[in-house]
Amino acid sequence: MPGQTQCGRCGSMLAGGQVAIDVLPPRASKRQKWARSFLPNLSGAGETFRPIRDWFNDRIDVGSQVPIHVTELGILLRMPIPGWPHLYCGWTTWGLAYLFSYFLLLLISFLTLGTPTTGLFFGMAIAVHATSIASLFRSREADPRERVVSSLLCIFLIGIGVYLPLTHVVYYWTNPIVLAMDIPPFREGETFLTTEVTADTPLNRGDTVVFIPNRLDISQPGRIYRIDGPHVDRVIALPGDKVKVDAGELLINGEPSRYQPLNKAFRLPDMETTISPNQVLVFPSSETVLNNQERSAVAGIAQIPRSNVNSVIRYRIAPFYRMGRID
Repeated sequence: MPGQTQCGRCGSMLAGGQVAIDVLPPRASKRQKWARSFLPNLSGAGETFRPIRDWFNDRIDVGSQVPIHVTELGILLRMPIPGWPHLYCGWTTWGLAYLFSYFLLLLISFLTLGTPTTGLFFGMAIAVHATSIASLFRSREADPRERVVSSLLCIFLIGIGVYLPLTHVVYYWTNPIVLAMDIPPFREGETFLTTEVTADTPLNRGDTVVFIPNRLDISQPGRIYRIDGPHVDRVIALPGDKVKVDAGELLINGEPSRYQPLNKAFRLPDMETTISPNQVLVFPSSETVLNNQERSAVAGIAQIPRSNVNSVIRYRIAPFYRMGRID
């Protein structure tokens, strides 16, 4: 029938049009065009490092008793975390042993930063990592030096790629200090993690800081008592705060202050002042002050430039029984 023939032709034309649309590729977006311009470079880099990857692949011992999805490259990529390659291969006992012992030693080394034991535990953690890597290489090499060289090269690359950046980050954010003398309420030998204070670091009332007070010499019979050098104490007031001390009661902006100098034996001198811009009020309360005149002198050097604040103490990490956050 004529109508059926016409419909058939229309169907053929539509089908042909559909084929034409499917064959023509969609127009690339700007992002895709930008990415394509870099693809040759990425593929070239892959070819550059292929000999190194193949060299490692030839020396990693996958064995026959592993899941089918395990590859030499998969093991190589998991080497930065001890025990992960073993878990990937299905060697659960060895994997958990390496993983647990490594992170336990690493945790202890972080908790003892600044003490002589830090290097010991950190070195033990690296030794566990090195052992886990060495266990992955073939023990049946004709030349035993092949296994040693392969392991050392992996350890060297992981040291450059993992431990060097990790050490930089840790010491950038946390600078450990050890007290060389008693600074009430802290004791000689206590170790703290501190954060360096820069121009952009916010300071708050109550922060325990390492600071340098304005230098002051106090004459005493037969000697001169000098207040100088790094001290540790609490920030009492910030720029613009109105401070008043009357009969030992400390008022900040007319309200009783919840923060007092760290040394509770320190008697606050009577004073009334407004903290200048770019300055803070920190009493060197660990100093031995014998009379009212000398306490007044100490009060005169308590208002220090903000730039004299070197760092904020965050945590006490040693001794273990006094470990915790410093409030």
